[in-house]
Amino acid sequence: GSHKLGPLGHHAEGSWHLPLEQYPLESALPCPARAGDVLFLSYLTIHGSGLNVSNEARTTLLVQMRDPTDFPTQQVHKSRGQGMMLRGIDPIALPKGHEET
Repeated sequence: GSHKLGPLGHHAEGSWHLPLEQYPLESALPCPARAGDVLFLSYLTIHGSGLNVSNEARTTLLVQMRDPTDFPTQQVHKSRGQGMMLRGIDPIALPKGHEET
């Protein structure tokens, strides 16, 4: 899958998109979803959606989870809850020499 490519460079103008010359839409695999469906993917997976052509708003709930030692590569998409621990012990807050192995 595309997540194995690691972080990819984006076009930062206007919106965060990948270069279409390098990643053409024709090579995308559809993931059809209906209202109420859930899609789980790695943040490294190339993803996107088409234009909303209905008269209804497209409501999205985005929940992001990551290993606490997996720091963002850039300071983008910041949110109020970014960096909150969901469960476990924050290894960054542990004194040196007390990290879990």
